[in-house]
Amino acid sequence: MKSIVRNSLLGIGTLLALVWMAVPNTARALEVCSGMAVPIMSMTINGTTYANSAGNRDAVYSIAVSSGSTLPVTFTNSSTGATPYNISRTYPVGHTLTYTTNPGTLSYTTDVLTTDTLFAIGVDRDCVEDPSPEGGGSVTVNVTVTAPPAPTATLTASPNPVTSDTPTTLTWTSTNTTSCTATGGAGFSTGSATGGNDASSDLTTATTFSMSCTGPGGTVNKSVTVNVTAPSALSCSANPSLVNPDQNTVVTASGGSGGTSPYYTWNTGGGGSCATGGTCTTSYSTIGTKVVTVTRNGQSSTCNVEVGGGDLPTGAFTPPFANCTVTGWGDDVDTTAPRPIRIYSDGTLVKSTTAGATGCVGASCTFSSSLAGLVSTGVAHSITGEVQGDTNEWVAFSNNPQSLTCPATDVTCSGPTAAQEDVDSVTFTASGGAAHTWAISPTTGILPSGSSGSASSVTKTFTTTGSRTVTFTRTDTGATGACTINITSGPPPLTFQLGASAPGVAYNGTSILVNYGVVPTLSWTSSGADTTRSKGASPNDTLWGVAVIADSGTQNVSAATVRRNYFGDAIRNGPPVQGVNDNVLVRVRPECLPAGQPPVGVNQPVTLTARGGNSTYAWSAIGGTPASGSGASFTVSYSATGTKTVNVGSDALVSSNCYVTVEEEEPACSAGTVVVSSNVPTTWSLSGPSGTITENINQSSETYTDQLAGNYTLSNVPTLEGYLPPSIAPASSQALDCGGTISYTITYTAEPPPPPPGGPEVDLKINGSDNPTPVGTDSVVELTWESNEITSGTCVASEGIPPWSGSRDDSGKGEDSGVLSSDTTFTITCEAGDKSGDVSDSVTILVNAPQCNDGTDNDADTFVDWDGVNGIDGDNDDDPHCDDALDDNEQGDDDTGGDVTECSDGFDNDGDGGIDYAPGAGGDIHCTSVLDDSEKGSPDIREI
Repeated sequence: MKSIVRNSLLGIGTLLALVWMAVPNTARALEVCSGMAVPIMSMTINGTTYANSAGNRDAVYSIAVSSGSTLPVTFTNSSTGATPYNISRTYPVGHTLTYTTNPGTLSYTTDVLTTDTLFAIGVDRDCVEDPSPEGGGSVTVNVTVTAPPAPTATLTASPNPVTSDTPTTLTWTSTNTTSCTATGGAGFSTGSATGGNDASSDLTTATTFSMSCTGPGGTVNKSVTVNVTAPSALSCSANPSLVNPDQNTVVTASGGSGGTSPYYTWNTGGGGSCATGGTCTTSYSTIGTKVVTVTRNGQSSTCNVEVGGGDLPTGAFTPPFANCTVTGWGDDVDTTAPRPIRIYSDGTLVKSTTAGATGCVGASCTFSSSLAGLVSTGVAHSITGEVQGDTNEWVAFSNNPQSLTCPATDVTCSGPTAAQEDVDSVTFTASGGAAHTWAISPTTGILPSGSSGSASSVTKTFTTTGSRTVTFTRTDTGATGACTINITSGPPPLTFQLGASAPGVAYNGTSILVNYGVVPTLSWTSSGADTTRSKGASPNDTLWGVAVIADSGTQNVSAATVRRNYFGDAIRNGPPVQGVNDNVLVRVRPECLPAGQPPVGVNQPVTLTARGGNSTYAWSAIGGTPASGSGASFTVSYSATGTKTVNVGSDALVSSNCYVTVEEEEPACSAGTVVVSSNVPTTWSLSGPSGTITENINQSSETYTDQLAGNYTLSNVPTLEGYLPPSIAPASSQALDCGGTISYTITYTAEPPPPPPGGPEVDLKINGSDNPTPVGTDSVVELTWESNEITSGTCVASEGIPPWSGSRDDSGKGEDSGVLSSDTTFTITCEAGDKSGDVSDSVTILVNAPQCNDGTDNDADTFVDWDGVNGIDGDNDDDPHCDDALDDNEQGDDDTGGDVTECSDGFDNDGDGGIDYAPGAGGDIHCTSVLDDSEKGSPDIREI
């Protein structure tokens, strides 16, 4: 449908700017001012000039500006010549100048623009021969006001998560904004900047940081939650831990929390100094046990370094140690019995055992024993031994080894070792030995969260990227094996997108704009989420509450009656817990009702109502009293006759128009009479032009005299105990003519007595009720029945409409009737079980006639119903808003959702004396059919 706002503005601008061009060019007496130049006019808006020319006498332009703009406008008459030119019209109203000398200008700055408008300037040339405006010119600029783009923003935190007592860095960006303000989070500040980064305070618990960014198109809120992980205990270890003087050892720190990189400080206990960092390389010049202390954020831990006398063997054993064999003999030992043996490492007794299972043989005595866990790994040791002699003295082996070499039993770790992407779950398994312990390093970003355990296999999920090492250790020998995996990308991205749609409406990424009463459909998708949720609406919508929803889907929400914002989010349980959210705005075009008013008299008030928008309304009525207003309703009157335009705007959206036709008042007609009668005392409400009357009568009738002509409705007639629902005849809504009489007859029918208790009976219900509520034409109702003490298999349906006929079960649930077009009675009959006769039950459903076939002028436009010739047949007695006898709305929307057009609404919308479309003479010449939405035809400014 064409924009009523645009057509109205063009019509107003044309009347204001070019009223002097009342006849077509072909009819003008141009020879009166022949030989004179076309007057050149121009208009400068925001630095751009728009002008006419000799080849384009009446120039028309169109521009677009953002809502909320103000425009500097300069009107200029650039014509020169001996004959003066007069600026006879300019727009807006209130800025009209007349010049008798040339050239001339007028400057003007608009108010804030929120709806479409136009500017125009027109001139004519005074000619001695004829004062008519032939030879004039004009410039018109149509201004379309567009909504500013919606703001967008992002807010991220890195690192996330953080170790306790450490900060994170917040980074934000935005578009279409003028400022961003931090609204939550320890130490977070944006300083109103639309982008940047800022460090938080040291964090000890999970913290949500939030901000709000504002721009011409609105406000957007963003937040991010930073999780805090508990630190591991602070510790250190030296490698090697046994060194010669001046030999380097490397001490490594791990665990702890707090401080800023590189986190650790060192005290070597007499060795060389170390800078802050995760490792410390040092050496010592004196022998003894050296204590190294590492400190982080007030926490301390120590580890030892043993410095020997400088005679340690340079070789190193390969750990673990197992099944070591040493041979030797004491000269004074001469026995074949097993002998006690002592083994020393670097002069220290590490183990006592027995040489030989059956004793010593010849000059050798052998033993086999594991030294696992008794000597240091990765360092060479001097191993000596002694045997107990016959006299119990201890004798050193005559062939003591300088160093001991023990074979190792390997542990194998199997599992993926190549680079892995998007790893959800990985299993590592140890082989070699019967029992193992395992450990993972580093310990961040793994699930379940444990970093060590006792098992020969381990399964983990990795939530952060980086290299990880899984080490298995045999519990019997200390042998180890390791696997390494490199996680090159984390879990799949977490996304959530919420959108909206409606018939014929496109979603622009943030909102949709729909007509009042349209049912929007929300649609959403998410990925990487454990839970997807709807988060309600503002204002609330019971169809979109707070609930867990599918990862993707669609849902119809409440009919659009007011601007409403819908929210949703997706959650990943973590750790860390993550969440993303989205929202969609449903905006409703404002409407002014009713769009076409019955004619009113001069200075007679008329009240208009608004709906849609954001429930805040601004009214404009040029030439009316008052000329403007606010609120959901607006009452205005006019002191002059004609068709008047009233605009209403809301939510920075294009206004909706109402038209008020003001005519000279006809002489008042005589009052009429309304008669209401009832066969039993009852109450009712009678509403009409004279007001509302509520009555309680005890007599047969009530007569109301001196009632104003117009539509009257009788309502609020109750259902009385012991009676069926009452009927009102001839109709509950009737029109009272001047000096006429209308009557309403209320009839109550007593309920039939119930069957004797316990006897044969059958009970039939419609829509679960013995007294069903009336339904509309073409409805289908539900029939249910139950029986008692009847002869089985004897029930028969009758009196209804197909398919209600023939045999029926003894009881039934949920059988649909046929399509109802008029009042219908349904009956079921069964044979009594005691053979006393038949029992039956009947229920009547009332079918209301549609508005276009009920004999009433429902929309007060003086036309009644549809007479069977396509709704409009020229005989001036049928309602042009009715499409057929089944049409239930005389207001203009037919059963298919179509609208009344300007060429079929019964009004002279363009004021040219022609009304609507009619073939041949008698109709509006600009209408091409009843579907034509504009009586103005093409927007030619010389048309009027």
